[in-house]
Amino acid sequence: MLLSKETKVGLTYHNIKKYLDLGYEFDYFINSKGNQSVKRGSFIYVKIDDLDFMSNALIKYECDYCGKEIEVRFCDYMRWKDNIGER
Repeated sequence: MLLSKETKVGLTYHNIKKYLDLGYEFDYFINSKGNQSVKRGSFIYVKIDDLDFMSNALIKYECDYCGKEIEVRFCDYMRWKDNIGER
């Protein structure tokens, strides 16, 4: 069972537009090439539902078999949940 409601995501030139379009607010600037950019090491907290399928962001879930709380990458969780039948 998924425990996390949101997680910390590092901002890069690959995901800035996506999160701005989803309504997240953060400081950015226009670089010399005319693209949106952020300072290196910038991050925001986003809802789990807004993560890309292959995101490396860490999430917490509770194992259905042993009941332990486990922290894994979101992409691993998405792959595992299909194999164990959680939907």
